[in-house]
Amino acid sequence: MDCKFLTVDIDDTLLTGKVTRCDCCGGVKYSDPQPIQGEINKVNAAYDSGVIIILHTGRGWNQYEITVTQLSDLGIKYNQLVMGKPPGPYIDATLNFNSIGDINA
Repeated sequence: MDCKFLTVDIDDTLLTGKVTRCDCCGGVKYSDPQPIQGEINKVNAAYDSGVIIILHTGRGWNQYEITVTQLSDLGIKYNQLVMGKPPGPYIDATLNFNSIGDINA
């Protein structure tokens, strides 16, 4: 069985929105998310074709519930949500990809 995985960042890759820093704890709050619909469509299409989608965000665990709600409200399909930045290369706002369909090649 040939299993394909794709790890995708959330902020500035699938969503844009207001980011505010809490003065009391230095934490970050993400509000008013706006979808980057073209990228969401690519991720959803990959999910529908059987690709395992892992959303990996730099958001802290204190943002877990709001993140899950935002993803659900915006119809973003995924298999796993990982909070905190991963090691190594992954798709985020610094890497522009033209076609997620290339993963199936």
